[in-house]
Amino acid sequence: MTGTADFHPAQAPGHQVGFVTASASRTAGGLFDAVRGLALALPSNGFVPRVFALNDANTRTDLPQWRGTRVTTRDAVGPAMFGYSPGLRTSLLASDAQIVHTHGIWMHPSADVVAWHRRRRKPYIISPHGMLDPWIMKRSKLKKWVALAAYEHSHLNRAACFHALNREEADAIRAGAGQSRVAVLVDRRTGIPETAALFRAVASQEGRGESAERLEGVRHDGFDQCALEPDRRWLGGSFLRR
Repeated sequence: MTGTADFHPAQAPGHQVGFVTASASRTAGGLFDAVRGLALALPSNGFVPRVFALNDANTRTDLPQWRGTRVTTRDAVGPAMFGYSPGLRTSLLASDAQIVHTHGIWMHPSADVVAWHRRRRKPYIISPHGMLDPWIMKRSKLKKWVALAAYEHSHLNRAACFHALNREEADAIRAGAGQSRVAVLVDRRTGIPETAALFRAVASQEGRGESAERLEGVRHDGFDQCALEPDRRWLGGSFLRR
């Protein structure tokens, strides 16, 4: 499809969090339900989500499923596997988001999040959604190598926090993306209130640099685990060493 899609329902007041993901439709598979479920639950916890995604064949059909969530999608230019979209970056930079939550990695929206972070000097969180799991790291190695060199290395290293869906994913994040002073959160069950508390903790660090050492206080807000990684930078993990 061409052009743009904007779904602007009336929204309750609250702190705006930008969700950046490659697709806002069923094209994303299980990621669609995961991101949409979190977006629909957040307003009752004090945050207003706004979704930024790329257009695909199912975008317009699936937009109503976001109900009270504002969704902005823009066309990709060039190879679909990377998802380069100047329009998506323009929309994200113009938003009022106080914090950004990246859902999924390895595509060019990662670079747009870094651009927003540099321009606004505000923090962002990454939910890899299993995309750092060992079996995923063994697939499409050339694409991952290009993405790393172009933008993903910076995206992973500048994140204030990684948000894991379970302990197994947290272990995969530690193994595949060792970070310097970055907290890793593991949700308990649904984890919506805990996720909102994490947003508040990370957003409070605006303009204070990228160290996650100041996030240690979130350990006392009901999280199952919030651990600091050793002081090292992401060098591609096992992917680049093979």
